[in-house]
Amino acid sequence: MSLLNGKTINLENYQLKFIWAWLILTFLIGVAWMLYWTVPKTHRTVTNLAVTSQIPLNTDGGEYGLITKRDHRNMNIFLVVSIAVLAIGWIYQAAAFPTKIPQQIIQFAPPNVVPPANTVSVEEGKSKAIYDYNAKRWSCRSRPRTTERRRPSSPGSTWRT
Repeated sequence: MSLLNGKTINLENYQLKFIWAWLILTFLIGVAWMLYWTVPKTHRTVTNLAVTSQIPLNTDGGEYGLITKRDHRNMNIFLVVSIAVLAIGWIYQAAAFPTKIPQQIIQFAPPNVVPPANTVSVEEGKSKAIYDYNAKRWSCRSRPRTTERRRPSSPGSTWRT
């Protein structure tokens, strides 16, 4: 892959140590969050489904003792740590890698393709494709128009007009 400064990098092994460190860090944050809500010794929300199924939809279960103020505080800590990790990663990549990969597109819409001079066209609604299931064959009946003087042909096809 060529960068804007002309340097060539191999994307299969570029910065693998950083990628693995980033993946492990974010994975551990996710595992800690999951364990917080599922391990019965520390919390009982997911493991106490008989109670959680009786709680109305728009409540956190505070009156039932499922989610406490301590849980809200701890989830806010998870949120702040996650946002801090993302912000630090964003600042680090902006500072450490100022040269970015250029956009790999030329324009936002595909270019208009000009058909060659000798094209075949079929009018809409004037053709019919039929598949015979028993014979395992299909046939196409159409009235092709061409800009050439001879009939269009392709290998293995028959034109019925």
